[in-house]
Parts: sequence; structure tokens; C-alpha cells
Amino acid sequence: MEYQDSKGHANYHNARDDQVLVDEKDPVEEGQDEHWPHQICKNIFDHVQQKKLEACNCTVQWSGGPKYQVDAGRGDQYVVDLDNHTCSCRKWDLLGIPCAHGIAAIHYKKGKAMEDYDEAKATARVRRKLAYARAKAVAATAKKVALNASQPNAAETAGIGLRASKRQRTEALSS
Repeated sequence: MEYQDSKGHANYHNARDDQVLVDEKDPVEEGQDEHWPHQICKNIFDHVQQKKLEACNCTVQWSGGPKYQVDAGRGDQYVVDLDNHTCSCRKWDLLGIPCAHGIAAIHYKKGKAMEDYDEAKATARVRRKLAYARAKAVAATAKKVALNASQPNAAETAGIGLRASKRQRTEALSS
């Protein structure tokens, strides 16, 4: 048996189990626009709006080429490279969305709205791929640094080839 409640939801009564199942689909109320007016999704838009507010406190100086020095106050200074879409705070690198320092540099250079910036228009799938690739690159770099730190110094490995076995390395070190 089916009936509608006062909000227009379709309810289904299951006589066998004496339960009322509510259809989760909400009807769009009259006068409410269901189309998002911006080119980027709401979560990213809200994030960028918050970063724009933070960017108001930043002072930008051109450092030459595509690089800008951004003073965020409290003695915090960051270098933003607009060609490579990077900031020394690393948030832009990891998220794929410009940080407050990047937004301040973009406004200083171009004076354009953040929505016009190419990377902010990326779809969710592309953003996830970019973030994954950047995180993977950061992890690979960290792994290389850790491996290099754990390797014996060059004086100890003199005369040992790159493909020496573990036994050969231990014999060379013990002699």
C-alpha cells in the first residue's frame, strides 16, 4: 500500500512486517534552483573561499620569473611558483588546490578570480588522480631519502659494485 505524507514523500506500508518504508528522494521545492552556478564543486568552492579570506592577510613580493615570496604574517614566509603550481608550505602540492599563499600570488600576478584559474576547474576524478600522483611522488622521495640515510658511507663501500650481494657487502665491510 502506498500513500504520501505532508511533505510529498512516498511511504510504503509493508503489511507483512508492519513497517513503514520511506522513499529517501526529496522533491525539489518550488523556486529552488537545483543547478550549482559555479564551475567547481561546492566543497572545493567553500575551501577556496576560506583560503581567499586567509590570503587577505598575506603580503606578496615578486621574486623573479614565476616565483613570488608571500609573507603570511607572524614571520611565516613562503615561496610560490605559479608555473609549477607549488608552494613551500606543500599544501598546494598535496591537495592539488591552491593554498592561501598561492591564491595571494595568483591575485597579485593576474588579478583574476580564483574560479578562472585552470587547476581549480579540474573535475573530482582529475583532482584525485593529481593528489594521488603527488602523494605517491612525495612518498617515493621520502623512501629514497630514508634508504640513502640507511646506506653505509662511501668510504666503507669503496670497491663494492652496485649489484654486490649481501654476503659480499658484509665480507667487504668486515675486512
